Amino acid sequence: NYIKNLSQLLEETKRVLKQGGRLVMVQSVNPVLSLHSLHYKNQYTEPELRIHLSKHKFSTSTYTKDILNHKLLFVVAQKY
Repeated sequence: NYIKNLSQLLEETKRVLKQGGRLVMVQSVNPVLSLHSLHYKNQYTEPELRIHLSKHKFSTSTYTKDILNHKLLFVVAQKY
């Protein structure tokens, strides 16, 4: 993904969301093209994202969806 500092992003998101507010993160399930990976700052697996979100007081749910032959992971985080 293109996020340089995930913890900082989650802290700011937690600050601006009301209780019960949601953050939705989407990423490719399959490896990205090498050209795209040159711009990546970091890469998190689904379990790693869940751990980060839990540390910042978010509950999470995930699902995958095929869109135009690309399998995407949706991580839905809700502030509690």
